[in-house]
Amino acid sequence: MRLNGKSRAYGNRPRQGYKERTMKRESKHVNILRLCAVLVAFALPAKVLSAGPLKVFILAGQSNMQGQGEITDGAQGNLQYMVDTDPATFGHLKDAGGWVVRDDVWIWYERDGSTLIKGGLSVGQGAANDTIGPELQFGHVMGDYYNDQVLLIKTAWGGKSLAVDFRPPSSGWSINPPVAVGDQGYYYQEMLNIVADVLANLSTYFPAYDEGQGYEIVGFGWHQGWNDRVNQTYNDEYEYNMANFIRDIRSSEHGFGIPNLPFVIATTGMSGWGETHPRALSLMEAQLAMADANTYPEFEGNVAVVETRDFWRTVAQSPADQGYHWNRNAETYFLIGNAMAEEMTGMIDPNAPSVNAGIDMITWSGEVVQLDPNVVEKAGSDWTELTYLWSADPNDGVVFDPGNNVEDPNVTITKAPGDAATVTLTLAVNNVGRLEPPVQDTMTIDVYDDACKAAIGKGLAADNPTDFDENCITGFGDLAVMATKWLNDNALTEPVPVSQ
Repeated sequence: MRLNGKSRAYGNRPRQGYKERTMKRESKHVNILRLCAVLVAFALPAKVLSAGPLKVFILAGQSNMQGQGEITDGAQGNLQYMVDTDPATFGHLKDAGGWVVRDDVWIWYERDGSTLIKGGLSVGQGAANDTIGPELQFGHVMGDYYNDQVLLIKTAWGGKSLAVDFRPPSSGWSINPPVAVGDQGYYYQEMLNIVADVLANLSTYFPAYDEGQGYEIVGFGWHQGWNDRVNQTYNDEYEYNMANFIRDIRSSEHGFGIPNLPFVIATTGMSGWGETHPRALSLMEAQLAMADANTYPEFEGNVAVVETRDFWRTVAQSPADQGYHWNRNAETYFLIGNAMAEEMTGMIDPNAPSVNAGIDMITWSGEVVQLDPNVVEKAGSDWTELTYLWSADPNDGVVFDPGNNVEDPNVTITKAPGDAATVTLTLAVNNVGRLEPPVQDTMTIDVYDDACKAAIGKGLAADNPTDFDENCITGFGDLAVMATKWLNDNALTEPVPVSQ
């Protein structure tokens, strides 16, 4: 994600689809819209699910994992606003019938211990019927990644700490087992109980589930931290408790009995890069430490941490002034879910190459651009016959030469005269015979009418105060403009009020 102006996430593997850029920083965290964008752009037929095991993901945490992103409330930053203003990124969430419901992705979530939400993934499955959380885009990405049915089990409650409520057994419980709200580890145990109940009763909760296909727990997502970051004692032991939580959740004695279960943490990055409070900073460092291979070599390649401070949006950009809930900004929750999913897919398929589509470009209509992606194969990987496929959105006037199925083609974009156009290019890399979706990354090209307008439009034209006709050259046309103004006297003829 973001370090010293560079876009990255903390993890113990080569990054997939992230690049170091200074332009359009947040857009790189939606490049895993990959198939979402492709499905919308090319109107593929309905997905046919395989008969493989149900893929189960557990999403846990406190109120921000519940989800406080507004769907329609607020002037900016709600989900409807994002769909309207950025359909290329958010358009897959709606169709002609309204908000999309994913039949291939199920969700189970008991909101506040009383309202059971189960069925196809859609909006309104956050902390309230009119909010979303990270589950929405996380589920969309996973649904596109797998040809199998996906299930998200969300175990999240507002106002819960890791030090007490989610305290892992290895950190010690004052009452063992915990029996009441407020006991150390009560919600850790509740989380396990819920997952066990759902998995034991899949055909009851989801009648379409086929008992013969079975299930597998594939990954765990964690977004929590506020209640620990506001308490110094809790804060001081957060790193210790977080490491124990990961170990315990994987163990047979205290968890699911799945060694190296892929585990993704989204940091508690509220307030963004402007945050200076020592407790807030130290808690984020404790979370980021989980992906430090020198400190925790056991987590190398199976724990990733998403740095979320880039996803902070100001009050003016958001539906509300509520910093501890990301100002209730739906874009923020979308980006968190998307980034968590990107990290998760990278751990699920560690042999996949890293794909960098290239740096964003500026050009003009009809000019040839040489694409320069960077695809790095992993040593010993079973990806031995790579395939490449470039696509463009929008694709009018876009020509790849010699074609869109080579790694580094030339591209020419021809546009109608008028305002600048932005074209998003997606490079999809796969392996011959591989059925799962490809690894993808995007780049953008801003296209102007001509070279001069491109230079002026991006502020790259040399400072030339005598270029009055804005053709990037000082010539007779500029002298003609000067002649019309020659000896014009613009001095005041009498005193005037300041307001004039």
